[in-house]
Amino acid sequence: MTSLRTFACALLVVGCGSTGGEMTDAGTTPDGSKTNDAAQDEPIPIKHVIVIVKENHTFDNYFGSFPGAEGTTTASTSRGVIPVGEAPDKTPRDLCHEHACALTDWDNGKNDGWDAVSGSNVNGDNLAYDQYLEKDIPNYWQYARTFTLADHFFADVLGPSFPGHTFVLAAQAGWAYGSPNTQI
Repeated sequence: MTSLRTFACALLVVGCGSTGGEMTDAGTTPDGSKTNDAAQDEPIPIKHVIVIVKENHTFDNYFGSFPGAEGTTTASTSRGVIPVGEAPDKTPRDLCHEHACALTDWDNGKNDGWDAVSGSNVNGDNLAYDQYLEKDIPNYWQYARTFTLADHFFADVLGPSFPGHTFVLAAQAGWAYGSPNTQI
């Protein structure tokens, strides 16, 4: 519970920091006038906000079996429910990152179309549904135990990296759902 409160406070601090209502540590505005809000005089216990973004992974891929998280041990596919497997140490191939593939994966909100995209399921290995265990990524699990783990966050854009990176930096993707053409 403390972690959840800390995370909520962190969001509040980040949000307040962008409103222009800047306050000094002494409870004054930048022009030196005093505030009449006693809560403003108390120091904010949060010193840093660090956001770790893991590209091309879902919450369940990393923390699906984390104690207390709303994870999963099964996956709904276009062919029915299957048990999730353990993710390989080295990924044998990349999954499709295009907007059209993401729409197939999403399957109108059912989120069961991942195996219907070319390359996701090769020889029955169901790479899109695999998840890491604590022994595979111990440092991330330690971060989750020590700080905050937010298990109800989802992709901001159904597509490749560029709009997702833009969203992290600007809180929006500027209507991008694909990567810019970088060929000259």
